Amino acid sequence: AFYWSVVFNSIRIGATTLTNGSRAILDSGVSLIFGPSSAVATINTIIGATFYGNGLYTVNCNNVGSMPMVVIRLGGVNFNMPSTMYTVNISGLCFSGFSPLNVFNNEGLLSWVLGDVFLSTFYSIYDIPNQ
Repeated sequence: AFYWSVVFNSIRIGATTLTNGSRAILDSGVSLIFGPSSAVATINTIIGATFYGNGLYTVNCNNVGSMPMVVIRLGGVNFNMPSTMYTVNISGLCFSGFSPLNVFNNEGLLSWVLGDVFLSTFYSIYDIPNQ
């Protein structure tokens, strides 16, 4: 399968930095940000999310404004995501935009999958001739 990927340096939420020195797959076909289970568990714990089912976590909608900034570092560039970016409100029920999924890249390393929660805010350019 072909997909666009970039160097994933780290993800930081509040004072906690998580790294795995892998790649991040850019996928407009998924809604959320998927990451290694242990890292996503840490993020969802920090934001006070509770398991809802099917890989989804809910957060208290009243707390969204006070949740910490998430900073995703790709290729040496920081992408700042306030809590309003990484949470999704569906009819008054708020969900974390982070879901656990252990995806391995061609090198056998755990990767992140950045879906619409990320891509709907940050402009990306795809250079087909230079891949």
